[in-house]
Amino acid sequence: DINLEGATLKTAGGRIELGSVKEGFVNLVSTENGFSLNYDAVKDGGDINLSQQAAVDASGEGAGDIQVWGRNIKIRDGSSIQTSTLGSENGGNLVVNAQDSVEVIGISNTQFRSGLAASVYQEATGNGGNLIINTQNFLVRDTGVVGTASFGKGNNGKLKIETSKLLVENGGLIFSISSIFSNIDINADSVTVNRGSILATTLSENGNSGNINLDIADLLLMRNTSRISS
Repeated sequence: DINLEGATLKTAGGRIELGSVKEGFVNLVSTENGFSLNYDAVKDGGDINLSQQAAVDASGEGAGDIQVWGRNIKIRDGSSIQTSTLGSENGGNLVVNAQDSVEVIGISNTQFRSGLAASVYQEATGNGGNLIINTQNFLVRDTGVVGTASFGKGNNGKLKIETSKLLVENGGLIFSISSIFSNIDINADSVTVNRGSILATTLSENGNSGNINLDIADLLLMRNTSRISS
């Protein structure tokens, strides 16, 4: 298992791999920027826990790539994983794969929200990377945030969620803030947005915001002043 308690892992535009493997083989795959890890031959993953405002950050002139792979991935206490574009180069992708669950929960004592994010900073001209999440159960709770955003001149990337069960509750937020147009794509068996939570696309300037594309096999449930909007 991997446990990051108040830790910081940072590379300016490089690549970060967090993988917890109990059984199987991890392979190296050649990419344009070097190598990445491939987990297709892994049978059983371990758990990855970020707590006490831990930070995993590949932000830079052009944001780097981050891949997280395990069985259960939990981000809490104001901890975050992010890749943000700060300059003229395009951003990398943040990919989170969990065999069982991904949980983004709560805030720190200093009011930092737990989160997963790929963004473009103010004045940056490069485009942001994509945020891709694949898991059986995805929970965003207690003001946790998950999204892509652009506050600069470059557009933000796509937000794509593949899961059996999506639960957003107690002020959880899933969002896309774009300067031009960007979608949220969700493929799930069931989606529940509960207790003041929000699933939304919006625009950082005047224009048209993106769409929320929901491909739901079984159930969509909204209650207690929650909303879905674009």
